[in-house]
Amino acid sequence: MITIVISVYNEEKYLSRCLQSLKEQDYEGNYEIVVVDNGSSDSSAQIANNFGVKVIFCARRGTVYAREAGFRASSGAIIVQADADTIYPPDWLTRIARHFSSNSEAVAVAGEVSYEASPAWARSLQSFRRFLNILSSRFLGKPAFCLACSFAFRREALLKAGGYNTRLPFIGDEQDLLARLSRTGKVVYDPFAGCHLVTSVPWPILAIFVC
Repeated sequence: MITIVISVYNEEKYLSRCLQSLKEQDYEGNYEIVVVDNGSSDSSAQIANNFGVKVIFCARRGTVYAREAGFRASSGAIIVQADADTIYPPDWLTRIARHFSSNSEAVAVAGEVSYEASPAWARSLQSFRRFLNILSSRFLGKPAFCLACSFAFRREALLKAGGYNTRLPFIGDEQDLLARLSRTGKVVYDPFAGCHLVTSVPWPILAIFVC
């Protein structure tokens, strides 16, 4: 079983497209989708309910708290982080699952992201990030950066790494998690396990590190 966890805060504008893409995955195994409503004041929770996914509520504001709540509500041996403002290609989950099934040493899989209507500087930084990750994976055995919208790991590896770092409630928790997971086993970087971010791109420095 694979669990996809999506932290949501006022994402009614994007959530339907995200969930539709996740419902259309070509993965042949069992998977569940857990949407964590982190205090939304819009119709995000109702939209998720309409898709028939598991919806839970996390009153404590902060992305990492929501992800932790989603993890506690999950059933999967593999946990996959996704973002509500992102669209996933049909083979996304299949590619991720293949890495875990073919490599017993793999504790995590980091994917990539492209940006909708991205300016030239964002495309350049995306290429730079991909180059650094390929280089780091080849020589250091792990990617230099991971993206919260396309990051998967084994349940047992997360527990061994100490779980989510709640001292980083809003930003940076994925990089911290990458560092700790890499100490428990191999973190695989797959530039083709990509997704498509539909919100505006972050300002230039953050575009290297986060989605």
